[in-house]
Amino acid sequence: LASGCGSGAPDDPAARSGAPGYPRTVRDCGHEVRVTAPPRRAVSLNQGTTEILLSLGLADRMAGTATWTDPVMKGLEKANAGVPRL
Repeated sequence: LASGCGSGAPDDPAARSGAPGYPRTVRDCGHEVRVTAPPRRAVSLNQGTTEILLSLGLADRMAGTATWTDPVMKGLEKANAGVPRL
């Protein structure tokens, strides 16, 4: 489970970047990470998440995918073929 929220200080350059909702601080498992801009690339660690990203048309933003247990969902074969398997 991960959640996040944040509001940058007015003098924070990232806060002035124009990206709604950024910077954002995410706290999980006792760690805190500050994300200053929207992610440009993503890695999916399981088939379900990969198929969601592919369904959203984000194949070109995927740096890779990992675990697969079944054939990719019908209609996503072409997009999936372009995503590196890690």
